[in-house]
Amino acid sequence: MQENGKTVTWGVEGMSPNYLSRRGWSKNTFKPGDKITLTIRPMRDGSPGGMFVRGILADGKPVTFAATEP
Repeated sequence: MQENGKTVTWGVEGMSPNYLSRRGWSKNTFKPGDKITLTIRPMRDGSPGGMFVRGILADGKPVTFAATEP
């Protein structure tokens, strides 16, 4: 959310579904409405988006390209 109170939609890219499924991800890894804190590599041009690096679910569970960390 911006300082003026408006919501900004960000585009976040990741790896292919095949790559992610081989690392434990499923269509239920993130569900609509999940609260998640993301770490991304931002777009070079400053637009709202970037590449997924890792996430932390509301319950504290980390999510990476390996699905979960040991």
